[in-house]
Amino acid sequence: MRKHLLYALLCMTTLWCGCKDDKNSEPTPEPEEPAIELGFTSFKFEASKNPLYLYEDVEATIKNGEISAVIPYVVDVNKLVPTFEGGFVKVYVGTKVQQSGVTVNDFTKELTYTLSAGTVPDRTVQYKASVFCFTGLPIVTVETENRSAITSKDTYVKGTVTISKTANYESGYTGTMKIRGRGNATWGYAKKPYRIKLDAKSAVLGMPADKDWVLLANYCDKSLLRTATAFKLSELLSMPWTPRSRFVEYFLNGRYQGNYQLTEHVKVAADRMNVSTDGYLIERDGYYNLEPKWFVTDLKGHPFTFKYPDTDDLTQAQLDYIKGYMDAFEKALYSDDFKNASTGYRKYIDPEVWANWYLVNEVLCNKDTNFYFYKKDSGSSKLGMSPVWDFEWSLGVGWNYTEPARYDVLVQRWLYFDRLMQDPYFVGLVKKRWETVKNEYIPQLYDFINAKAREISLSQKTNFEKWNILNTPVSVEVITLGTWANEVQYVKDFLAKRVEWLSTEIPKW
Repeated sequence: MRKHLLYALLCMTTLWCGCKDDKNSEPTPEPEEPAIELGFTSFKFEASKNPLYLYEDVEATIKNGEISAVIPYVVDVNKLVPTFEGGFVKVYVGTKVQQSGVTVNDFTKELTYTLSAGTVPDRTVQYKASVFCFTGLPIVTVETENRSAITSKDTYVKGTVTISKTANYESGYTGTMKIRGRGNATWGYAKKPYRIKLDAKSAVLGMPADKDWVLLANYCDKSLLRTATAFKLSELLSMPWTPRSRFVEYFLNGRYQGNYQLTEHVKVAADRMNVSTDGYLIERDGYYNLEPKWFVTDLKGHPFTFKYPDTDDLTQAQLDYIKGYMDAFEKALYSDDFKNASTGYRKYIDPEVWANWYLVNEVLCNKDTNFYFYKKDSGSSKLGMSPVWDFEWSLGVGWNYTEPARYDVLVQRWLYFDRLMQDPYFVGLVKKRWETVKNEYIPQLYDFINAKAREISLSQKTNFEKWNILNTPVSVEVITLGTWANEVQYVKDFLAKRVEWLSTEIPKW
C-alpha cells in the first residue's frame, strides 16, 4: 500500500513539473518558406519541340519585362511551342495555363505572359513576348475557312488575316476578311496576286484605315523593286494620290508564298483617290468587255471601265455624263484649235498633273501601264490622271534584256500624249518638271532603291528558294541575269542610261 502511494506521488510530481516547464517556455517557430522571386530566367524555342518550323534552337532575350526572339529565316510563327524556366507557380497567357515545352501559341501577335506566385492575394508579374523573323519584314498570314483554295478572281473565300508587328511598325493586325485572286495576265503566273477585303476598316502597318488591300506578287520583276520605285517617284512628283505599300512575307494556309508587296487597292476614298460623291475614277481597260458596265469614246474608240462609281450604283445618267465629257475632250484635243487655252484640250484636263504622270511612266520606261483618270465632281473640275500603277514591265523589263538595252525609246507617245506633245505649252510643262526630276528626284530615287534593296535582301533569298526563276525566263524575258543582286544592279544601270539619254533627248522636244 505504501509503495503504491509513493509511486502515485512521484507520477503527479513529474506531471506538475512538465506542465510548469511548458507554461514558461517559448514555442519553437515553424521555418518560413522563402518567397518566390517571380520571373523568367530563360525562354526559348527548341527545334525538337517545333520540328515543323525550326531547324535549330532559338534563344529569346529577356529584358525589362519584354521577351524577344529572332528566328534567322522566314517561318510561320503562328504555332510555336516555347520552353521556359524561372520563378513561378503557374504561367498564363490570358486565362490559359502554359506548360513549358508543351503549350502551342500564336506568335504572329504580341503575347502577354503572366507569372503567378500562387499566394493569397496572388503576386504576379507580366512579360510581353514578341517573335520576329530575321528578314525584318512583317508577316502576313491568311487562313481561309477549311483551308479552302483560292481559285477565282471573282469569287471570294472567307477567312482570317494576321499581320505581325516588327521593329518598324508599332502594331500588327488580326481580323476576319475575304480574299480572291486579282490581275489579268498576272493571275496566270505561278506566284499569284490577291485582293483582300477586311470585314472592318482597319489601319494596317501604318497605312490609313480601309477595308480594301492588294497583295502584289511582282513575279515578272525579279528585282522585286520596280513598283515601289514608281510609287516613290510618284510621291516625289506630288501626284494627287500615290498608293502606299509595304514589303511583307506572305503565308497562305500555313504555306510560305514569298515576298509580296501589300498595297492600297485603287479606289475612291478620303485617304486614297479623293473625289466627291458625284466624281469619277475610270480606267482605260483592254479587258473592258469583261466588266458589267463600260463605254467606248466616239472619236478614238478608247474603252473605259469604272472604278467609281461602282457599277452596281452607276446610273445611266452618270455613264452618259462621263462618256460625254471624254468625247468632248477628245474632240477638243484633236481639233485644229487644240492649243487654245480656252477652247482646246486645256478646257477639259489638268495639264500639270498629266505632265507629272507622263514623266513617271516615261522616265521609268514603263511599257505596259494602267491608265487611270479621275474627275473630282460633275461640275467644273477638270480631268486628271492618277494613280500610277503596274510597273512590272518597266526599267528594262519588256525590252527582253537585249544588248544594248532599249533605254533609248519613247514608250508613252500614244493614247492622248501623241497629240499633247505637239503643243509647246504642254512640252514646256514636261521640260520644266524634268529639270526637277533630273536634278533632285533621281538622286533620291537611287537612295530609295538602295535602301529598299537592303530592306528585302534577306527576304529575297527565301522568295527565290520558293520561286526558283532567277535562271528561268519569265514572261517577256529572253535572257536571265542569274542572281537577285544582278537584277537590282540592272535596274540602277538601266535608270542611269535612261536618264542620260533623256537629258539629251528632252531638250530637242
